Amino acid sequence: MRCVIVSALLLLWTAGCSSNPYRAFNGEYGYSDAPISGDQFEVSYTGDSDVSPTQARYYATVRAAQVARAHGKEYFEILNSKWGERTDTVYEPGSTFVNGDRRRGGFTTITQTPGYVRNYASPTSVLTIRLVDSKTSSALDAEKVLAEAEGKGITVAGGR
Repeated sequence: MRCVIVSALLLLWTAGCSSNPYRAFNGEYGYSDAPISGDQFEVSYTGDSDVSPTQARYYATVRAAQVARAHGKEYFEILNSKWGERTDTVYEPGSTFVNGDRRRGGFTTITQTPGYVRNYASPTSVLTIRLVDSKTSSALDAEKVLAEAEGKGITVAGGR
């Protein structure tokens, strides 16, 4: 019985540690938005290396729906869409370790570890949106976008 309880607690703890990719920008990844003019905003999402460019675009669209709802608008139009990726380069220098025996006739061991360079690509999607009051041929329904996102397990409550 004790083993079952410990296993259940461990499962709950590891589930709590999983990160949600849909979040406010934290300096590395997440969504952000900024007003451009009265009814226009720039909304962006940058993902980590586990997020595809399609997911980044979807998360930016979800954030656009949140912005519309936060400003009391039912619809929004995507005026412009850009995507790309941010590349971060990490360099890890190599190391050398020398271990010697000071006794006469001793031996010396030299261990070398090579350095490496790794590039991390983070997909980015930037949308320019306009908030609108009524449905147009190109307008998206903010509530439908948010309902779909919640159906996919994305937590969208709170808005701004």
